[in-house]
Amino acid sequence: MHFTTTFLRGLGVVLPIALTIYCVVWAVQAGEAFMKPLALFLMPKSIRYVPGSGLVLGIGLVYLAGLLVQLFVIEWLVGLGQRLLERTPVVRSLYNAFADFVSSFSRRPTDMASRVVNVRLADDLSVVGFITDQDPAKLRAPGDPDDRVAVYLPMSYQIGGYTILVPRDRLRPLDLDVQDAMRRVLTAGVGGRSDS
Repeated sequence: MHFTTTFLRGLGVVLPIALTIYCVVWAVQAGEAFMKPLALFLMPKSIRYVPGSGLVLGIGLVYLAGLLVQLFVIEWLVGLGQRLLERTPVVRSLYNAFADFVSSFSRRPTDMASRVVNVRLADDLSVVGFITDQDPAKLRAPGDPDDRVAVYLPMSYQIGGYTILVPRDRLRPLDLDVQDAMRRVLTAGVGGRSDS
């Protein structure tokens, strides 16, 4: 019994660290492998390739894209490409899923600050949710009141959940940032990490 308890305690410490390191190493290696051919193509033949150059080039290109997309012409061209992807069957589903996923990371913290809410389901029952749309006009059925907002209710220990339309008066903002709230919800509140 003592061995099992101690082993599980050790696993709880080692496994999150090991998985985090594995994911970071995998992402770095994948980025390097993807960008290395372009780096070799752009570099003069007289310069020896240094491992990591592809990753640095990739980071630089993403930053450059962020700068260029602020220009009206580039923004218009990107919008044109996005509209084309959104109208193409099959590709549309993939593109929208990836775009939504990435946009959740690219929002500034101030954009997300008021999105964590306590949703009152009954007088003595509430759940933690995340506001995803303040004015979900396309999700409302004919005759639905205009005061509804879209709230995502994730399920613990899995990627899944429900998007529900909730009257504003049933929402109470929580003083939690999105990452902390999501961690607490996905671990069913048993993450074991105390507030500092």
